Amino acid sequence: MPYITGYDYMLAHRCGDLFAFSTKEPGVVTEVSAKHLSITYASGQRVAVELGRRFGVVAGKNVPHQVVTDVKVGQRFEKNAVLAWNSDFFQRDRFYPDQVRYKAGLLVRYAIVDTNDTFEDSSAITTKTSKQMSTKLTKKKTFILKADQKISHLIREGSTVAADDVIAVIEDPITAQTDLFNETTADLLKEMGARTQLATVDGVVEQIEVLYRCDLEDMSESIREVVTRADRQRAKLAKQLGRGDAPTGQVLDRVRVNGRPLELNNIAVTVYITYTLPMVAGDKHVAGHQLKSVPGRVIEGDLRTESGVELGGFFAHMSIFNRIVMSVYKLGTTNALIDAGSREVARIYFEE
Repeated sequence: MPYITGYDYMLAHRCGDLFAFSTKEPGVVTEVSAKHLSITYASGQRVAVELGRRFGVVAGKNVPHQVVTDVKVGQRFEKNAVLAWNSDFFQRDRFYPDQVRYKAGLLVRYAIVDTNDTFEDSSAITTKTSKQMSTKLTKKKTFILKADQKISHLIREGSTVAADDVIAVIEDPITAQTDLFNETTADLLKEMGARTQLATVDGVVEQIEVLYRCDLEDMSESIREVVTRADRQRAKLAKQLGRGDAPTGQVLDRVRVNGRPLELNNIAVTVYITYTLPMVAGDKHVAGHQLKSVPGRVIEGDLRTESGVELGGFFAHMSIFNRIVMSVYKLGTTNALIDAGSREVARIYFEE
């Protein structure tokens, strides 16, 4: 944001490593990979942070997070340096290279008017704002297999899928011996909806997780291959993080996986599919850091003032006055002046 208060720098030091990781004392970076960052403090303590795609849960929804870093092995740091951060919420600061700044949201120019669109703290947004305010969610598709069944056509991580795409085909022991389901019959099963698992959303497969309540020797060859591959990835990450995570997906007691019970001699395969959801009427957003509002309408097409200035939506005078948040006007005018001034400076620089 152009107009900041200074607290933009503090937030990274007041949250968990899912959002930002700051150091407690001086030290050195000892390991960096796509999945982890490991450091050693001057006291000798080793700390590791998981990088890459991680998943959180809020209000029953699975939310994907991307934790990144730009540090190198052997790089030294001081106390309170931010070494890893969530790229959806923070970015590295150009003025303080060992710190990050909070990305407060989207800079939108609202028209402050009192109309039917802005009644009772409601608001209206344009289709462009709706798309810019899109969020990513993750669909967890869990299917349970028996140890003697066969799994084929299991989707690979990184694949792009449509809602009606097959992500796995499950066969019983008898049909598994006949190689009944090839590429052609898999398409036929897709049409029939028999023994197939569908994506149900348009998105990208980001992770496949496997939990099981049986021994590897009791599994069919195809299931054993899937389990072994998942265990290999799990064990590697557990070793890198060094925090005592289970090196395999084997569980001894009856548990529930994504709401489904995992019985003895069963295997649970969970496919994480991330998709994008735009803001629509009925969603909630916050204007000016303080004013909660629910858009009652998404305005189709372009919205501009008489002078041609592009607008992102409507907000209400009364919503501001009733909640006594006069700083909205300071934010709006200051951001507008900084935006206009920076454009003029750029014009003068490039023209000369």
